[in-house]
Amino acid sequence: MTWEWQELSGNGTIASWIVNRHGFGGAFPLPSTVVLVRLAEQDDLLLPGGWAGSADGVDLSVGLSVVVGFEDIESEGGDSDQAVLSWGPRHD
Repeated sequence: MTWEWQELSGNGTIASWIVNRHGFGGAFPLPSTVVLVRLAEQDDLLLPGGWAGSADGVDLSVGLSVVVGFEDIESEGGDSDQAVLSWGPRHD
């Protein structure tokens, strides 16, 4: 079997989500919503990420069309050396 990189659209649909209301060391403001997204190009692949919509997830629904973005995370030293996926509603 051979593997190769393939550019994706960055589009998907919401499969599930969870709203965190308890802090984990102060890394994220509360509430904080994490989503699982089915990729448009491969619906059996679910990618987690933050939700760029309402912090409490009230604007989410299963099957909602979303597009990916990236959020830089600052380390304790103030450097932005990490990025996380940030899914938001897709506006056609």
